[in-house]
Amino acid sequence: MVNNANTGQPVTAQHSYTLRPLLKDWVEGLEVNIPVQQGPGVTWINAIDNVTGSDYAWALAGASGASDRGAAVASVTDSPANLEQTWITFNSQSLTDLNLIQGWVNGSTSNQGLLFMGDESTSKPDGSMLKIAARGNSTHGPRLVVVFEGRDNVTAGLDLGDDGIWEWNHVGNLSNGTTTPDFSASLNSLLANATPTFTDSWGNEFVDIPLNVSGNATLVLGDIDVSYDWSPTLTTSPHGNLATEINQHLSNLTPDATGNVSIDINVTSASAGIVELSNLLIVTGDRPPSIGSLILPPETFVPNGASYMVGLEVTSYQGLANLSWVALIPQIQDVANRPSLIHSLDNGTSWVNDPGGFVSNLSGQWQPLNADTGRMEWSIEVGWAWPPEQDVTWLAQVGTTDNLHTERFSSATTDHERRMEIDSFHLWDETSPTEGGPEVLTDEWVAGGDQLRVSGTVSFLDVSSHPRPGDMLVELENVSGNGTVDATGAFSIDTQAPAGDRYGGFTVSALIVGDLDATSPGASVRTFRVDATMPGMMLHSPTGTRVVPESQQLLNVSIAETSTASGLADETLQLRWWVEGLHDDGDGIPEVDEYATRPLLREGVSDYFHAHFEDYPNSQGQSVSLFIEGSDRAGNLLDGGGPGFEEDLHHYISLVPSPTTLANATLELPGGDVLVPAHAAWLNVTLHDENWIEDLERIVVDMRWGTELTWEQGVGFSSNNPEVQVESFTLTGVREQVHLNISFSVTPLFDPGVSHGQFILRVTDSSGVQALDTELGWEFNADIMLADYFISLADDPNHTALEDDGYVALEARLLISGRVRYSAADLAPPANSYLVFMEVPLDLPLLVQTDEDGHFSGTMDAHGSGLYRVTLEVAGGPGTVYPAPLALRLQVDDQPPAIIGSEPAFIPANATTLTLQFDLQEVGAGMPAGEIPVSCVIRRELETVGEQVQGAATMQIPGEVSRHLVNLSFPPLQAGDYLDCWLEVGDLAGNQLSGTGSAPNWPLSLPVVEVRPDLLASELTLFPDPPVFGRNTLVNITLMNIGNHSGEPFMVTLETLIQHEGRLTVSEVGRQQVQLLEGEITTTISFVWLPDWEGDLELMVRVDSDEALAERDENNTYSWTVTVQPASDESGFFISQTALGIGGVALLLMFCIGMLLALRHRREEDESEEWGEDVAEDEPDSAMQGTVQPDGYEYLEWPSDSEAWWYREDAQDPWDPWDEDG
Repeated sequence: MVNNANTGQPVTAQHSYTLRPLLKDWVEGLEVNIPVQQGPGVTWINAIDNVTGSDYAWALAGASGASDRGAAVASVTDSPANLEQTWITFNSQSLTDLNLIQGWVNGSTSNQGLLFMGDESTSKPDGSMLKIAARGNSTHGPRLVVVFEGRDNVTAGLDLGDDGIWEWNHVGNLSNGTTTPDFSASLNSLLANATPTFTDSWGNEFVDIPLNVSGNATLVLGDIDVSYDWSPTLTTSPHGNLATEINQHLSNLTPDATGNVSIDINVTSASAGIVELSNLLIVTGDRPPSIGSLILPPETFVPNGASYMVGLEVTSYQGLANLSWVALIPQIQDVANRPSLIHSLDNGTSWVNDPGGFVSNLSGQWQPLNADTGRMEWSIEVGWAWPPEQDVTWLAQVGTTDNLHTERFSSATTDHERRMEIDSFHLWDETSPTEGGPEVLTDEWVAGGDQLRVSGTVSFLDVSSHPRPGDMLVELENVSGNGTVDATGAFSIDTQAPAGDRYGGFTVSALIVGDLDATSPGASVRTFRVDATMPGMMLHSPTGTRVVPESQQLLNVSIAETSTASGLADETLQLRWWVEGLHDDGDGIPEVDEYATRPLLREGVSDYFHAHFEDYPNSQGQSVSLFIEGSDRAGNLLDGGGPGFEEDLHHYISLVPSPTTLANATLELPGGDVLVPAHAAWLNVTLHDENWIEDLERIVVDMRWGTELTWEQGVGFSSNNPEVQVESFTLTGVREQVHLNISFSVTPLFDPGVSHGQFILRVTDSSGVQALDTELGWEFNADIMLADYFISLADDPNHTALEDDGYVALEARLLISGRVRYSAADLAPPANSYLVFMEVPLDLPLLVQTDEDGHFSGTMDAHGSGLYRVTLEVAGGPGTVYPAPLALRLQVDDQPPAIIGSEPAFIPANATTLTLQFDLQEVGAGMPAGEIPVSCVIRRELETVGEQVQGAATMQIPGEVSRHLVNLSFPPLQAGDYLDCWLEVGDLAGNQLSGTGSAPNWPLSLPVVEVRPDLLASELTLFPDPPVFGRNTLVNITLMNIGNHSGEPFMVTLETLIQHEGRLTVSEVGRQQVQLLEGEITTTISFVWLPDWEGDLELMVRVDSDEALAERDENNTYSWTVTVQPASDESGFFISQTALGIGGVALLLMFCIGMLLALRHRREEDESEEWGEDVAEDEPDSAMQGTVQPDGYEYLEWPSDSEAWWYREDAQDPWDPWDEDG
């Protein structure tokens, strides 16, 4: 509350305090009496202060606006003195049932909370301010108590025992009221006749009494109090007995000087009545040992490697020798197994039973004090598993050799802690410069990427000791880094500030890794701001690479940071300047210790800074180097360069004015010596300037007649004539030499009025304007012409140009091609600067497009004879078409060529080659002289057999009717086949062959006709029959030709085939040449055979044995089986008579054969007069075949069986008579 300013006592004046409903959303903050920092919260200005985002403000500060709060719903008038440490109770119908609270319950009014207001004013010394506890104060925090009113028509009743008899009834209002009926009579009556519900372990009987409550409203039944008289029976509890508890006390209490102990017994009962304890008898046996004082250290146990002494003193009434063991057990809570410190007096050893690993090290020592009392001390080190706990009691235990046992809990306690806290925290900026000192305080600035160091100390919670190095780890949050403590508990961790801006703040905190960190919130946190952006800087002057020296040269630069950044450290900003004629040591290289220094001065509150320096001592060509040093408040160094030409902010060469002169100039025109539109020309100029290229300010290339090309420093080239364009340029300098190369072109609309001009240069430098005559002139010609013009057939792959007065087929598709170029240069004009039309008879002109090289092509049809041409038109500008294109006269040939004859009419069967002759008729353009492709297929009935046959026909006789021959090869043909052939040919006008032989479905068909003979031996007769061994036998053979007639001679051979002892023996009997006359299909020949074998044998006849004739069936071997009889033994006259008979018959047969041969010879002479002339009567024909012997010569017996032999060396030679003698 508020005190009086004069008296210092609480204000006693009366003040009014009101409640008003809030009408806006608001958020309870996390801070108390400080600005919002951790999160959104309500403030005097804002209903919601979002810290970093947009706020939600009150209409008026303090929620004073009409849209912020409603009218008062309740008020209290009192003095602050009376209200101290009391409740302020508001109770009005406006607050409850009429408006607000009832509206909240009904949902008709939004619950935005209440605003508590006093009538504070500025009058002194009075005041109405009260300080109210926050809601975190559970005792005095503000609360809203809602009491619901009762009902007037409540009907209620209570039935004790649920027997249907209502012991209590009520009708009316029960609001804020209670009643206490008396049920004792009914209860005693029920208990008198009740059956026990259950009996407890001590034999006490209990009865459950049902209560039946009825009502039409909610009833609260409480504070039931039943008083009764009861006489209990004391027995031994199943959970323990009195003797055990008394023995426990005996073992824990310290005896007095007489050895006795005092045990208080308190008899109580939770129920009504009086309980008396009487006739207590305690019988003692052997007295167990007693435990005296327990030794526990006052300091807190922590796992830092320190040793803690614990122990106990024990007295044995039978002497120390009766003791067996002692133990001390800390009563740690919430663990499964407590550690037990044990010492055995039997063997003098100490150990710990520690499944949980709470003790890391232990040693023990037993020390007798007298004959019956001794002290046991353990030195222990606790481990990290020992949980933190306060006020831990210890259980001491002792046992004797005769199994007496005593336990005692310590009255003193120990504290245990393993939780740790960071109790000091510092953040250091290790990168200079820094704002303020090296330690970074809250909200101070740090440069982005600075090296930071976090230091501090760690101790156990609320304990002065600290953990050992390596036992724990401190880790940084929001930045990388971790580390442990040293031997003093201090830690130091290096890290780095963020590389990006954190104008709103950046927080670095430290935590202890694991679940043992108990550092107070905010104790190890530091929030600072990061400015990672170096100030922006722009040099305004000097900026040129050539600067005229002055005594007060001005450097002007703007340096700026954003409004949220750390800001510039103006006192650090300075200009470092080096003038070669003033500061250089003679090597021409600026070194850091040669630079002079001038402070940079801010112009007012702007971002502009300036400084003056003098560079007038410099001579022409000497250098000046400048850079700027400084930083912002965060320590970000200004990127203002450094010492030396490679690192400085800006350097330039001092300039002394000198006029520019022309050294050389050349001109390269696209047309050689002519300027034509749309093609670039090059003007190459070399200038001499003592002040180098930086001295040039402006160059004007004057082409005369009003056309100028202008270059300006920092701008480039421009043209004052839209029809003259600068394509590209280069302007380079090597010391005093300046090279200008400019590529320019003119459009087809360029019209200078005069077709020639010259180039004049006007150069502006530091010394003024210089007019330079290049002595170069130009000629302009925009005339166009037609080149590479020709007309060909569109389907001609070779695009053969048609000649004047040439022929083309009617409606032939013509390809018209050409190229448009300038008349003065072999270059193509722009496609949009002219028009190209193709014109043919009986059709409209066709506009065609050209490519970038001027080429064009198009197709049109030949509708008639006449002039075919291309015309050009200039689309604009001064150009003309010169010379005019020439026309081509063409004639239309509308008659295709046709086959009017062919030979042969048929093809012999089995033929494999054919020479085909055909005649073509062409009227008009004529036939080409080249070969004509001929394609044929073999057609057998409706099927095509084999692969296609190809050939090339050559012209034999030219003319209107031309003759052609083609040689064709194919597989053997069968009779009845057809060879279908067609030609791929057209006349010179492009008319393709029509009619027979023009296509596969309209071929020239040649039938295949069988013309071959087919010879066979149809009959063989013997005389005598059967033949006899050793006697001549006449063999007659009948020959037939069942095929076509052939007048060619052929050989017939008679052989014997004898099989004996598994071997076949073939012997030739003889051979004869036979020739069939025209119309003759059969003949008979005879052989004389002398059998030299008895028994069965085969007579074999081979017709055309030399295969001289091509026959339909080449299988011409025939055989007959005969049996040769043995010779008889008859002799004398009969034999002679037989011989004479045989001889006579033989002479008769030979005479008949001779007559037949004569008749045949005469017939052959009638048909062929040459036959008798070619073959001599006394020598064999050279076509006859003999037998080749091992000596390489061929031998022939002629006539047959004449024993006259002929021979020759080669089958082509004539026969020579063979003389046995040589």
